[in-house]
Amino acid sequence: MSILEFLSTAIVFGIVALFITFVVKNIRRSIKFKLYFKSLIKVGITLIALMFVSGVISKDINIFISLMFVYYLKVLYFSTLLSFVYFVGRNIFTSIRTNKKNMKPNAI
Repeated sequence: MSILEFLSTAIVFGIVALFITFVVKNIRRSIKFKLYFKSLIKVGITLIALMFVSGVISKDINIFISLMFVYYLKVLYFSTLLSFVYFVGRNIFTSIRTNKKNMKPNAI
């Protein structure tokens, strides 16, 4: 593995880790987001349990539930991405608003 591959992998991993840390920290602060993601986690655990049960019962049902789980992962990913955009936008908006309040008018 070359140095360039290693560095690019490390940079991408660092960016993803910072993204996840930022989103999780802000989700824990917000009650609405916390409830939404808790319900998403419960749905995911239910789908995983259904996959285990359907693996024993029927292959066709297992394939259907596996597809539902893939769509669940897509919903979870896009929810995380949209919450990231929301939190970044909210932080930028509040920083602009507080800077406007702290600015003094220029005296002529």
